[in-house]
Amino acid sequence: MTFKLAMGDAQGGTQWELAKAFRTAFERRTGGHARVTVIPNGQLGSEEDTVNNAALGTLSLSVLAINNLAPFCAVAGRADAAVCDSQRRRGPHAGGR
Repeated sequence: MTFKLAMGDAQGGTQWELAKAFRTAFERRTGGHARVTVIPNGQLGSEEDTVNNAALGTLSLSVLAINNLAPFCAVAGRADAAVCDSQRRRGPHAGGR
């Protein structure tokens, strides 16, 4: 089984690095039975398009900014704010863990 992962950024950007790490972890966890094809550069449409397509089931995965997720998830804005506040309290060099 192969899943398509759409992203707006080009190869080498932060979304690309996130997608590569996700692909590696996902394929490792499935023992290679499932694969992820990363499709960069907005080839499958804008972030809004890919989120709509994922909601419709015509696209497996999409990397997107929180503002494009908020209309689909009422708690997204609050969760994002909580993460930002937590990182702010730990300081700029605390890392994401």
